[in-house]
Amino acid sequence: MDDLDKADKLYEEAKNDYQAGEYKLAIEKLDKAIEINDVEAMYFYERGHAKDELEDFKGAEEDFTEAIRNARWEEQDLIGLSHYARAYVRLDLENKKGACEDWTKAVEMGVENAAEALEEHCKK
Repeated sequence: MDDLDKADKLYEEAKNDYQAGEYKLAIEKLDKAIEINDVEAMYFYERGHAKDELEDFKGAEEDFTEAIRNARWEEQDLIGLSHYARAYVRLDLENKKGACEDWTKAVEMGVENAAEALEEHCKK
């Protein structure tokens, strides 16, 4: 098994851990996957969600930012979802302006529910 396959296997295991509520274990596996392949946007996206669950909002924001930065052009859905997820952690970090900018971007990218979040949090 080559390194990229190993990283993908760790990612798949981490997704299962996340689903089981084992967020710290998921983060450990994603850390290893990122050590092997530090340009795979999906690894950062998933780790961001796990960190969000553990209320590491700053770490989650950094991971969603990395997911946006590393996503390939054809991964527009992932970029949009990363903006959407980052908006919520920015709200938790009391960065409403940043959150509203992310929801606006997510709306432009066609992310489901982004318009509702923008309306609820930014239009009042």
